[in-house]
Amino acid sequence: MKLCECGCGSKTGISTKTDRAKGHVKGQAFRYLPFHKARVLWKGVDPTLHPQWKGGRGMTANGYVWVHMPGHPRANQGMIYEHVAVAERALGYHLPPKAQVHHVNEMPSDNRPCNLVICEDIGYHKLLHARMRAFKAGELTC
Repeated sequence: MKLCECGCGSKTGISTKTDRAKGHVKGQAFRYLPFHKARVLWKGVDPTLHPQWKGGRGMTANGYVWVHMPGHPRANQGMIYEHVAVAERALGYHLPPKAQVHHVNEMPSDNRPCNLVICEDIGYHKLLHARMRAFKAGELTC
């Protein structure tokens, strides 16, 4: 028996078989409790104690950066999009519930304040995308 390496203080068991995919060796103690890596993040344990903690930043499959801000009104399981946090920092207060943030260069990971436009709602955000498509097609000029 040994303690779980996530820092929770729980005792782990002994592996009855070797499983290279999971890192288990027969006769040796588990590094983590079974399924514990997933449970640690959902049971109110501080995620900064988890061995897979990457400083509170991550990226979604479509390229948007998220950050760990558990007390934020828009937080979903303690995470919000970084472009929302950057826009709110520049604005000085939280965005209204329907407000959206538009990336001018259409690169979702480019969260510089000069690349962000705060839209009052999804309708205005869609209008910006439509105007950008028209401009690229040569239908609009500056």
